[in-house]
Amino acid sequence: MSLNSLATAAVTLAGLTVLAIGDEAIDAAASGPVEQRSLAPVALAPKVDADAASSLTSFALFSGAVDPNSEAALAFFDRDVTVAFIGGSITVGARIPRLGKWSYLVGQHLDQRFRSATVLDYSYPGTGTYFAAHRLDEEMGDAKPDIAFIEFAVNDEGRSESEVDAYTDAVVAQLRKRNPDVLIAYVAVTRADQKRWKNSGALSKTADYARSYSEMAGVQFIDAGTGLWNAVNNGDYTIGELLPDGVHPSPVGHAIYAAEVDRQLDTWLDALPRSSAATAPLIDNTNLASATMWDGNFATGCAVAPQVGVDRYLSNALTCNRGQVFAINFTGTALGMVQAVTTDSGQLSCVLDGKAQKPIDFYYAIANDPPPKLVRELFSDLPDGRHELVCVAQSSKNNPDRGRIVIGRFLTNSGTIPRR
Repeated sequence: MSLNSLATAAVTLAGLTVLAIGDEAIDAAASGPVEQRSLAPVALAPKVDADAASSLTSFALFSGAVDPNSEAALAFFDRDVTVAFIGGSITVGARIPRLGKWSYLVGQHLDQRFRSATVLDYSYPGTGTYFAAHRLDEEMGDAKPDIAFIEFAVNDEGRSESEVDAYTDAVVAQLRKRNPDVLIAYVAVTRADQKRWKNSGALSKTADYARSYSEMAGVQFIDAGTGLWNAVNNGDYTIGELLPDGVHPSPVGHAIYAAEVDRQLDTWLDALPRSSAATAPLIDNTNLASATMWDGNFATGCAVAPQVGVDRYLSNALTCNRGQVFAINFTGTALGMVQAVTTDSGQLSCVLDGKAQKPIDFYYAIANDPPPKLVRELFSDLPDGRHELVCVAQSSKNNPDRGRIVIGRFLTNSGTIPRR
């Protein structure tokens, strides 16, 4: 199923309208009406005292204490809002019921604070801001969120500060392009191996990059990881109970994340914030507004399969068997792809603009069926202009019996990432 024809499933759960976009939408559409039920209560750690938690920093225009019964406050909250969540598997709610994930719980909270809240979920597991910068324009369509949450501090680990700034900025630009008045919050979660940072009162390196960018860009920074570590340090839970695999929260972990986001969010919203910028501060310099993606029809040669597996980014996928050749012509400075990690993956031998490149191996020992996807950055810092890539599918050096290649999307941009 192509992204353009992907159904959007709308269900009402506990008074909150939820639009599930992506794999959840396919499941809901296939299974018929979704049962209406309320979230079972979760026992939480004691509320974190505001003075004990890390200080809340707001970078939107902030007017101080506001009378909740004032005309301005009533006008601010007495409206229907659209809320977008953009993140990775933690925001998706991997391995737990969708009604228990932190984003759903925060959506419920906003539905109580405003007249109503319609939630748009643009989260996608195993990816960071790089892929979000390329996919959001197509995914969001005509949506105009009033409030948006970005969660990529864990999945962007390993990136430089320049990359975190540039790709987060591209996400912010997508949101403000649709609604210059959108209120944006960056939510930083945590991992089990980040205890040394938290115990010293510091953020992880990537979260600190995001905090610094938020300050520059007029984005609210919310350190949700504080709530989780406070619960651990207070002796209420072990980190293993809250992050069983070291990354993905248990239902209680999600509930603690949501409670911490709600607490900091309320402080921010009660001041009736306004957007302090109509666009993203770096986008004109990075030119990442050019980031986009193309399906298998972008190439000539090989074949295009309507769907490989179930992942929506493996629709209209380019499929090449050993010895088959494909070519693409693209304009920009960078090229990436979304590949299928199939059990018979080989490798590509490519020539870019007439120059032979290092083989691109598609082999992964963890491959299974249906295949997961993997986002890869192949070429960057190219001269901005027209390029030709010609590739032939070959046997994998790790397994000569494997020689198939599946590419769900090509990712292109004309961006420039400043190097620090």
